Amino acid sequence: MSCKLLVTTIWASALVASTNVFAQGQQTRALTYFFQKGARIIHVSVFDSPFDTSGSVTSEDPTRKEHAPDRYHTERQFSVSRAEFSKMWSTIMARNAQKFALAKNDERWFDYVHNYAFSTAEAPLAVQKHYADRAVAAFAALGQLLSGSTRNYVVPKDKAPAAIATLATELGGYAKNVLEPRKVTGAEIVEYGILKKLKSERFLALEGTVRQKVGTQFVQSTSAIEASVGKTFGIGVKFLGEPDGAIIPCHFRCIHPKLTDAASGRTNNVDEWEGTCFIGQVRYTSYTFDYQWELVSGKWTIQVVYGGKVVAEKAFDVRAP
Repeated sequence: MSCKLLVTTIWASALVASTNVFAQGQQTRALTYFFQKGARIIHVSVFDSPFDTSGSVTSEDPTRKEHAPDRYHTERQFSVSRAEFSKMWSTIMARNAQKFALAKNDERWFDYVHNYAFSTAEAPLAVQKHYADRAVAAFAALGQLLSGSTRNYVVPKDKAPAAIATLATELGGYAKNVLEPRKVTGAEIVEYGILKKLKSERFLALEGTVRQKVGTQFVQSTSAIEASVGKTFGIGVKFLGEPDGAIIPCHFRCIHPKLTDAASGRTNNVDEWEGTCFIGQVRYTSYTFDYQWELVSGKWTIQVVYGGKVVAEKAFDVRAP
């Protein structure tokens, strides 16, 4: 399969909170390696900014008639140190690699079987906002990255310097088994109790819309919840299995005493929603009392469902004022 090489770097990191503020002038950099596995094109991306250094594996099937944003699937996330990123960056920036850089207006098509294909992006960081969630900062920085300096590299495998071949092997290793079936062996609740939602500053998303992300901060471990409007409680759950960092679909459920919506008059005793989790990483799910009519005493249970089975649940004793 041959494809036109485009700069395509996608991150979906769910990272811990940060309170740092960074000034203009610092660099944001990204490096992506492309290769083919069956009908799918695999993208292994590493991303470095003052907010974070991380990586992700995404994939696409160019043969399908899909809208471009729907072609990409996050397969897994992984950690990479700043030292590791710097070593990778130095390799692609070395003189023997630069001779394989394409001109900006190069519209040729290349195959991933006989060539190593890379893309780089680099831009001064112009974010001066305080971001409560590093993932939000990363998305904001990414928006600037894609409008910065980008370059594509196509290196024939039979002419590749040893360092480039090693870089391709190293990055490709992060994608090992990513398209294999996920094996989930269980789930464990690592935290439960009162949580706090952290809303980010509004930022410009990649598709051009203004968005706002919500992060989660653990506040207090308890199963006894004094209900009040605005309070959030829930659990932090971690799926066990392999491959580590692989994304999986999951279902969440909150079973509670009967609630009656004051505006519509509708009643219910179960709220359900869909979501995604990453194997080996903590994912928070919660319930927030948004209205006075939700303040009802009794047993409230939050469940995590995978494959149609409840894999984790926690009961809370909610006490209304």
